[in-house]
Amino acid sequence: MRYLKGTLRFSESRDIPLLKRVLDSRFVTHSQLYSYMRLSYREWDRQVFNWRVRRLVRHGLLQKRAVRFVATEAVYSIDNPGVLALETHGGLPFAAWTTNERSHSETHIPHCLELNNIELAMHRTGVQFDWVPETQLRCLCNYIPNHFAKVYDAIVSADLGGGQTKFALEYEATQKTFARYEKIRQAIESERQVDCFLYLVTSFELLRAIREQFRGTRRRIWFALVRDFKELVWDARVFGEDWRHHTVQEVLVSAALTSSGSATGSLATVRPAS
Repeated sequence: MRYLKGTLRFSESRDIPLLKRVLDSRFVTHSQLYSYMRLSYREWDRQVFNWRVRRLVRHGLLQKRAVRFVATEAVYSIDNPGVLALETHGGLPFAAWTTNERSHSETHIPHCLELNNIELAMHRTGVQFDWVPETQLRCLCNYIPNHFAKVYDAIVSADLGGGQTKFALEYEATQKTFARYEKIRQAIESERQVDCFLYLVTSFELLRAIREQFRGTRRRIWFALVRDFKELVWDARVFGEDWRHHTVQEVLVSAALTSSGSATGSLATVRPAS
């Protein structure tokens, strides 16, 4: 079969998952995208991967940009032809899952790239988990009323030895206004779809400031430094309202046991899984 000159022949097993990954991340660096493709067993040869990305950029499905002071390599986002390709090949389950001015705003690039780093750090531990990104959550909230109380940066489900735990993950690089945190607090306290909440922040000063915004909340909210989490992941220290630190693994196992009714949720009785 001959293809019209200038058209693109898609690989269902390579091109579509790559475009879907960029859509989920909103912004992703070249090396991050390669790591995602290796993790999903979609690509093993770096040169072939480089060729594939150049091809998608050349045909206008991906947008490539240089972002000084943020990344030392190319940063990609999906463009409208890429969204159309996903829709055509069954990779776009939600009609609202499209590119727009907000999703293309360069002000979101540092936030998106750090979330990629967080997810990739979790993959390196070998623990199986499910990561639902903000892009998917936004569509779920549009199409399934009252599914989640707010759009989080990610919803993560993992089993660390105490049963399956679903937690909301938020990455904060700067502090929001008091009024904004009050709305977030109200949403979190009404949330019924997750067991606990994990805030990853850039500094201990920010951790203290945000922690104060949630003082007295009825829900389990934990705070950790993002640099510690990327290095130690499940063994990273987290802090609650009483400033006694535990590990991510300990609080997630406790949340899983409490959710299943197998324990009272006392962290003193929980031991990390080996």
